[in-house]
Amino acid sequence: MDKISLRHKLSTKFIIRINVIILILLIIFSLTIFITESKKSMNEYKATAQTIVNGVAGSAHDFLSETMHYTTMLAEYDDIKRLLVDGDNGTIKKRVKDILEKAMNYLPEIHNIALVDLYKNSSNYGKIIETADYEELIGVSVLDEGWVEYLADHPYYISDVFIEKATKKPVMTFNAPVYNNNKLIGAVELLLYQEYFNERFTKQFSLDKDAYFYIVNSKGEIVSHPLGREAILNKEFEKENAPIINNVLAGKEHFTDSFMGVNKHYFQSKPVDLEHMASKWYVSYGVPDKTIYASVYGFLKNLSIFTVILFFILSFGISLLFHLFVNKPLATINNSLRDISEGQGDLTKKLSVKSKDEFSLLANYYNRFIDTIAHIIREVK
Repeated sequence: MDKISLRHKLSTKFIIRINVIILILLIIFSLTIFITESKKSMNEYKATAQTIVNGVAGSAHDFLSETMHYTTMLAEYDDIKRLLVDGDNGTIKKRVKDILEKAMNYLPEIHNIALVDLYKNSSNYGKIIETADYEELIGVSVLDEGWVEYLADHPYYISDVFIEKATKKPVMTFNAPVYNNNKLIGAVELLLYQEYFNERFTKQFSLDKDAYFYIVNSKGEIVSHPLGREAILNKEFEKENAPIINNVLAGKEHFTDSFMGVNKHYFQSKPVDLEHMASKWYVSYGVPDKTIYASVYGFLKNLSIFTVILFFILSFGISLLFHLFVNKPLATINNSLRDISEGQGDLTKKLSVKSKDEFSLLANYYNRFIDTIAHIIREVK
């Protein structure tokens, strides 16, 4: 058997084995770095996300407080009190109408402002007697909205989100009592569009691409969402997102779940809770995996290229070293032994011994063998 197949060669076996070991070590090295960078990226993003969601929660709290304060200020207008006392006075009615219409410009999210009669002896008790918009609401009762009785003993009331009768859109109300001579005679009801609420806060913060925030109340109802009316108070939508909502209500600061087929991380702040607010608000910030790990994926791409290049460099280097220190000396010995076996060897030619390894030992034994053969031949002659 003069020829050895490539797969049976010592160099092939050695290089394959050493390359497998190198590849495994490089993969372990790359995974270790990737996991380290992933944890680092997540920890850094956690801090950023927590800052954002805390900022949104704080901004929401301030917004609710300021809007309620604005509604309370409207309730202090003398003309509004006069109209509630004397509802037939056309001059006062016109002035109140102007006040309410101008007040609508305070926020773009304001849907309407209504003046409600709460004078016990009035035939209009619980009914809207004036509005900034939607005249058809005049005469409509608000007694079933749940805040009238509460307002009798409290300084204000911020309602849950509900579907407004006229526009069929989700709104919430800010209700401030109107007093005259220490007697409750009415209330100012400011109605706010919820579908614009999310946009207001989104503009205040630099959110990452595909990131968003939403708000769930303590009843498990979605009261603000980037999908707007499709999500707000939508029971089917809430049912689909029940695992996420349950985690939010459980107060988890960070958790992962899937939304619309995309794995996301959710971060949330402490609940927004004003004293006379119908339900607490839980503000959450959702971010896709790919957004958080965008820099890590870029790093992984570069690391993979580096690993492949390093693998080929090491593989080539080891092959070259094996050829110089193993294949070349071994080929010399093989050729000499082949020549002798074929009867064509030069018995005066010896192998050069320059190293102190196994090949030098083999070459030395070969040289001694040649000396022995040469001696025998001389004796025979």
